[in-house]
Amino acid sequence: PEGGAGKLLDSGRWIENRAGGRLFELGGRWVVNPSGGLESKGHPLGATGVAQCVELCEQLRGIAGKRQVDGARVGLQHNYGWASCAVVTLYRGPASRAAAL
Repeated sequence: PEGGAGKLLDSGRWIENRAGGRLFELGGRWVVNPSGGLESKGHPLGATGVAQCVELCEQLRGIAGKRQVDGARVGLQHNYGWASCAVVTLYRGPASRAAAL
């Protein structure tokens, strides 16, 4: 609902996954930037979208190691760039993770 962003952020908490990695969870449902986000990668111009794509593909294949979000099925990527370019992409994992490996 409108005006609820502050409440959503306040509901955030750090959780630990099965591999011992610490992830930030919002609203008991969404995990945000398990890799640390683009700033943790030095925010390389031109490669930020690719870094997001790789992270989401690894998550959905179940091969993200300590960053793995347990039970990840869907990922959302958004990137806002220079000259007001914007991209939003929604990813869905394979029906069976065994098929992805």
